[in-house]
Amino acid sequence: MEIKSYPLVRRAEITSTGKTNTGSNRSFWPLFQHIQKRGIAMTSPVEMDYTGMSDDKGNLSDERGSWTMSFLYRTPDMGETGPAESNVQVKDLPPMTVISLGMQGNYGLKQVNTALDKLRDALAKQDQWVVAGEPRALNYNGPQIEAGYRWSEIQIPVKPSMR
Repeated sequence: MEIKSYPLVRRAEITSTGKTNTGSNRSFWPLFQHIQKRGIAMTSPVEMDYTGMSDDKGNLSDERGSWTMSFLYRTPDMGETGPAESNVQVKDLPPMTVISLGMQGNYGLKQVNTALDKLRDALAKQDQWVVAGEPRALNYNGPQIEAGYRWSEIQIPVKPSMR
């Protein structure tokens, strides 16, 4: 578990609702075609952002909110921002600081929720950082890697506490 800071990034993204595992499969190919058509190399990780998906206990649920899958551009000056084909949007994500936990195993909300519990516990035991946004997952491996060996990071944006 660690605190990480990221610079501004440009990314191609698709936002949707419903089941994250079936939806992410439908989103992957339009995003892949988008970068391929523009000569942009596939980078790792693939980001999954979860907006408004928390239930009363803080667990993410496919029954509420929305999720966004995104592919990162190598540099923020590549291409143009704005709408593209097949529901793809190109946006700049501002710099952010996160608390991050690396996880090995299959991707999905079960793993994300397990990590979020650990991250929230860690935040509750300190007074330097407070939550500053919705959780996200960074998924590093493709389907060619056996599910039990896939690597991801689950993150919560944070900002310095004013205590």
